[in-house]
Amino acid sequence: VGSIITKLTKEIVTDAADRRVLARVERRHRRRDATVLCFAEEPTNELMWALYGDRNTGICFEFSTAFDPFDKCIPVVYLRSPTDLDHFIGEDLPPIDPLLCAKSQAWSFQKEWRLVDPSGRTRVLCFSPRSLTGIYVGYRFPQPEVRAILSIIERRGFKPPVYRIERHPYSYSLMYRQIDGT
Repeated sequence: VGSIITKLTKEIVTDAADRRVLARVERRHRRRDATVLCFAEEPTNELMWALYGDRNTGICFEFSTAFDPFDKCIPVVYLRSPTDLDHFIGEDLPPIDPLLCAKSQAWSFQKEWRLVDPSGRTRVLCFSPRSLTGIYVGYRFPQPEVRAILSIIERRGFKPPVYRIERHPYSYSLMYRQIDGT
């Protein structure tokens, strides 16, 4: 559908308003095809652990942006409205739709970055063992499973430090401590 709309836009439709409508339709179709992988900046963000860390029983992987593919991450823009992006989008469509890297301002606490494959062909993400720079387990993550994860990552040639998220003793904030043996 997208390529048909592009041809229509460039060859037949001359009205600027109609071209913008067709461009929005094409962007919507391209967004449906894209693969998006999301990352956050802070491993101690309490809301992130509550929302995505299975009530602090989950696991968080830390990657270095010095390595491919993480060097291609794009910061999310937090906006009042998706229409705030209109000034970013001209007549020619960018390779990655800006809406794929935009969210409501209400989510700005996430400090999110995204890795986007507009083609949608990426299903497995391959990366260098050196790019994995840390593993954080929630404060309710079972200790026997920590040992199992350490065994798996060591067999695969990964050697990142492993940290346990903990509640700060005198505040509501979270902190982390390196687990012995990593």
